[in-house]
Amino acid sequence: MKTGLFIISTLILWTSCEKNPNFSTTPEITFNSITQEVVFDPLTLVNTDSITITLDFKDGDGDLGLNSGESNTGKYVGIYAKNFYLTFFKKTNGVFKDITFDGPVPLDYGGTFEKLAPTDEIAPIQGTLSNHLLLLQINNPDFISQHDTLRFEVYIYDRELNRSNTITTSEIVFWQ
Repeated sequence: MKTGLFIISTLILWTSCEKNPNFSTTPEITFNSITQEVVFDPLTLVNTDSITITLDFKDGDGDLGLNSGESNTGKYVGIYAKNFYLTFFKKTNGVFKDITFDGPVPLDYGGTFEKLAPTDEIAPIQGTLSNHLLLLQINNPDFISQHDTLRFEVYIYDRELNRSNTITTSEIVFWQ
């Protein structure tokens, strides 16, 4: 019995002495993975590329993500209404060039992710974050065509509007 209490006491003492990691309060992200699958969209009746971009993150004060309903309110308006941003790049003649979405309604593939820390306590957090996007398989050479090679650049904002570093994903082939 004494040995069991000693082990439990030692574990409690050891875990209470652990120090929080020393991360910057500006979020830091690294590329983890990009996956893609073709799914049928019953609303548009066409196949869609479902792309998932996964990042690893570290943040020194744990202020990543927005609560439901915060987007487009208070300081989270304009470019800060979203906290996950990405830029498309298409390979043309061996060179990646960013794709702009011009037109009457510009396409925006940025997004918002929910608050990641379980409490409002200021504490470092780290983990993985995934964003899913659907790209309709519409053959439009001015935009994206079948078998185009794409990659993305991604950055995020925290609740104090600190912008992370920018990461570049690996390549994917659209609509294969």
